[in-house]
Formats: sequence, structure tokens, C-alpha cells
Amino acid sequence: MTSTTIIPDSGIRSPLQYGGRIARAWEAKKDEPSLEELIEVWRADLIELKKTAAVRLYDSTNELLLGELWMHRGLMAQYIVDAQAFLLKFAAHLVESPVDAKLPTFIEEIERDIVELVDTLHRWHGSPESQRDFPDELLESMEEAANGVLVDFNEAPDAAGSPHSH
Repeated sequence: MTSTTIIPDSGIRSPLQYGGRIARAWEAKKDEPSLEELIEVWRADLIELKKTAAVRLYDSTNELLLGELWMHRGLMAQYIVDAQAFLLKFAAHLVESPVDAKLPTFIEEIERDIVELVDTLHRWHGSPESQRDFPDELLESMEEAANGVLVDFNEAPDAAGSPHSH
């Protein structure tokens, strides 16, 4: 039988109710990796992600699979969230502690990583209309197709450049 002791007049539940999880969590805090160690692991993982993406997407001559694109988009988004979380931890660190000489360098590196990740996410998953490297003619054709304007390429265009019916 588990105990659910309430400390008198405090309203605080005893750690016994939680099976000692509070004590274990407190002890685990001593063994948590530093922010620098977390970033180091994150960067190593990011390098591996870039290598894998190069093989499976960027440099691949195989047909792109929807699942591969979803995985890529999800991982890019997660790495952006992780990097932003590092910046928020830095902000908390700045409030609690004097400025560490390494801190501005870490912040600059994380900011660069975020920009690169957002650019990659946009390049691979952004709307066609917002792509800087798509030719205007392609964007116009895509817009026409989306609006139901379809051209029969088997018909010769008239003098004005518009296809005509025979």
C-alpha cells in the first residue's frame, strides 16, 4: 500500500506519494550535462542529419518519397526548436549568472545555426511562390494551373502566343 501523507498545515504532498520520483529528479539534476555539452551533442547530431539528408535527399538521384520529405521537414523543425530552446536557456543563464566570456560566441553560433536551418527548411518545404530560385515563367505556369488554366501542348499557339482550337 502506498502512502499519501500530507505534511500537516502545508498542503504539500509527501515524496512518498510519488514513489521517490522527486528525490530521484533532484539527484539527477547533479548529473545533468552542461549547456555546452548539450550543444556539442546537438551539433554532432546536426552534422549527421546533414550527411543523411545529403544522401537521401539533396544529392540523391532517386525519386523523392513523401515520407522522406516529411521526415526532413520534421527534423529541420525540431532542430530549430532545439536551437531556440538553447537561446532561451542562455537568456535564463544571463539573468542568473555573470556573463561568461564564451557565451556571446555560443549565441552567435546558435543564431547562425537557426538561420541555416530555417533557410534549408524554406528551400525544401516553402511554398513555390516564395522560392527565390524558381524562374518567373515556372511560377506563372504554376499559378495558371492552380487557377484551372491548362494548356494543351499539342496545339500550336496563335500569333499572340495563346493556344487556339481547331
